[in-house]
Amino acid sequence: MSRAGMRKLRALGAAVVLGMVLAAAGTAQAARVTRQQYIDFSESLAKALNKGDAAAFMQDFDRGDFADRVIQGMHVPPARRAMAAAYARSAAGKMGQVIVRKLGEAGRVKFLRLQPSSGHAPPGAVTSLFRVDFGNKGLNYLQFQLQGRAPDRIRIVDWTNYTTGTSASAGIGDVFDLMLGSDPEPAAGARAGNRWLLMGFLSAARKGHYETALSLFDALPQWMRKDRYLQINRMEAAKEVGGDTYKKVLAELARNYGSDTRMSLSLVDHYIFTKDYARAHSLIDQVSKMIGGDAALQALHASIDYRAGHMKSAIVHCRRAIQEDPDYEDSYWTVLNVLVKERHYRDAVLVLRILHSKFRHRLDPKAVAKLAGFNEFAKSEAFQGWAGN
Repeated sequence: MSRAGMRKLRALGAAVVLGMVLAAAGTAQAARVTRQQYIDFSESLAKALNKGDAAAFMQDFDRGDFADRVIQGMHVPPARRAMAAAYARSAAGKMGQVIVRKLGEAGRVKFLRLQPSSGHAPPGAVTSLFRVDFGNKGLNYLQFQLQGRAPDRIRIVDWTNYTTGTSASAGIGDVFDLMLGSDPEPAAGARAGNRWLLMGFLSAARKGHYETALSLFDALPQWMRKDRYLQINRMEAAKEVGGDTYKKVLAELARNYGSDTRMSLSLVDHYIFTKDYARAHSLIDQVSKMIGGDAALQALHASIDYRAGHMKSAIVHCRRAIQEDPDYEDSYWTVLNVLVKERHYRDAVLVLRILHSKFRHRLDPKAVAKLAGFNEFAKSEAFQGWAGN
């Protein structure tokens, strides 16, 4: 080739390289999303979840990316990867609908803060922490993994559930491994039957048929029942049934996974039921360390102290909770219970006034008087003065 030809080729090569660099720079610029945009997105996401707005959630949920993450974590033979991919894409949509329904029922979802990305997060993702308060049914935290795809465009690609101790994509992958992976059952008919039982269990739990779900779980073969993710799903179904059923399932979970730090939040109730309050406090501290602390965890400490009769410690934890988040209502109810228990009736009335002015509660004095342990309080001069106003 002539020197002129070589110069043209080098010039063409340089132009191609420059074009690639500029294209990459343009892509990086397009995908750049500011911290404030992630915060605004997270605030809007919390509102959508509180309303049970599935359409808004699904619009921002990248099901394709989520399904790819499911497949990457699976251990199925290559011949079944295509089948797994189809399952994953279908499951992604169902998973999104389920989480919106459950959180919409809770109605108390709050965005807390952006966090450093955890080990579950994909490269380049930003982690957003949410508190989910189910009232008497417990407390949970979710970490949503968010990715900026273009200016003003953020997508949800996965989330970590602190009740299950794993990411949503890993949980689905675990189920698919059970369905599509190696099966110790020797007969093909038995394998198919096991898979139908597994699908029935998950479907019943998803639809809120909790007692049916528990019966189907008991019918699964032992090697499936040992799976941690399935045991957690069983525990969540048992919580909805409540009573001795929930206590029994929790006790079994504690025997199997009591030393697993991923299970810390799930097992707090077990140690409250067994009155091992020190262990319950320890698990709450583990959760606090994992998420970076929260007012609701301080309020949970206070509630346990109240049960244990440690009123001074309960007040300390309530004070910390209110300092961390003055809008977390449960802290004030716990303070109220402690003050009534300690016969600090004037201070208790101040808390009643706060519940009315700050949280817009229209408190009926007759209903308040009937609360457990409030009988003597209702007879006090302080209460009568409040009731008369």
